[in-house]
Amino acid sequence: MKTFKLFVTCALSLSLCLTGFAFPDSAQQVASYRFSSRRPVIEKDDKFVEDEVIVVTDVSADEESLQMAGISKDVSLLMSDAESETYRISLCDEIDVERALDAYVEIPAVLYAQPNYQIEQDGMLLGSEQTSGVRQWQHEVLHTKEAWELMDRVPSRQCVKVAVIEGAVDINHPDLKENIDTENSCSLANGYKESITTVAANDHSTHVAGIIAAVSDNNIGTEGIACGTNNDCVKIVSVNVYKNGSDAGGSVTADVIISALQYAVKCGCRVINMSFGVGYIKNQALENAIASAFNSGAVVVCAAPNNHSTQYAVPSDVEQSISVIDLAYSGNGLSRQPDSDYGQYKDISAPGTSIYSTKTGGTYGYYTGTSMAAPMVSGAAALVCSTNPGLTSAQVRRLLIWTARDLGAPGWDNDTAAGCVDAYQA
Repeated sequence: MKTFKLFVTCALSLSLCLTGFAFPDSAQQVASYRFSSRRPVIEKDDKFVEDEVIVVTDVSADEESLQMAGISKDVSLLMSDAESETYRISLCDEIDVERALDAYVEIPAVLYAQPNYQIEQDGMLLGSEQTSGVRQWQHEVLHTKEAWELMDRVPSRQCVKVAVIEGAVDINHPDLKENIDTENSCSLANGYKESITTVAANDHSTHVAGIIAAVSDNNIGTEGIACGTNNDCVKIVSVNVYKNGSDAGGSVTADVIISALQYAVKCGCRVINMSFGVGYIKNQALENAIASAFNSGAVVVCAAPNNHSTQYAVPSDVEQSISVIDLAYSGNGLSRQPDSDYGQYKDISAPGTSIYSTKTGGTYGYYTGTSMAAPMVSGAAALVCSTNPGLTSAQVRRLLIWTARDLGAPGWDNDTAAGCVDAYQA
């Protein structure tokens, strides 16, 4: 029977790869974001850098063509792909953002112009040990160990790079350092590449990284979703985007996230995790950057906000992202954690309540939030990419959603979206 199951598994995997793994609703790559207007309407509560704008152009533009006397002080390229280029423009003194946007949308090569929006760090809550008494209860829910056993039958699996874009991960944590790509981990918070050691390690980011890639079978701490039995499946690329690097008061702006997304793609990251951001506004330059990363082969996983809201949020609810709801476990089984955002823009759910993982200084702790749920999905995505490196990002995204374990009302529902991610089924 075991031989038969293995044959069926291998035959099914081969057939899926040969047929392009086409689901009934199609799994083709999608084009980059199409701009519905040439600039946003700025609302009074919008937060952005007062002396900068971001413009997206067609490929005919260059930095010189965007220099405007009396308007621009400096022009720098943030991102370039086959369809567009994205620039950050520092403004001259006394030039406000509204006037600058009006000027730039008059240039024919400019597809879109917007403020350099500030994105808040989303909060997380201190968690406590699960009432189930299982310290890492997520492994039972995601069937992680069963997934690893299945992967051990695939000798050709690859090591997958996962970018953790937020604060700096503690790259020297004894339960993480074996699975850290120290060469490519860096800080981009100041507009250029610096060593990741130039900023303080961040508890939130280190906790996220541990959920994905804490070393397995080393008799300490925890085990990440994507590490596998031999720790040969995943490497974390830590990309710091917070200007002060710390948990408290760190700021992040759209231009830095755009640069980080492009950097992660250039480093060969197949999965990008972003566990931050409460932006209930259209941030179309950032949306375009996420679409570009997705089209370049990266699976982009984002935490939904923790505001018990159904509003559209950036970056989580961008069409090409996988937006993740936080699940809690109770005596009645899995259900949405009450603080988690939910609704029509969300894609999938994952454990995120009272999650035990790594923290800075070689320590561990429990945290709760969608920030903890997103790396569960990123870990499962890394396992899929490891065993099926030929799949496109669209196919991996569809696969994770298609194989999610249904919860709540049959089929997709507002509280849990497609259901709970299942690493083994994926």
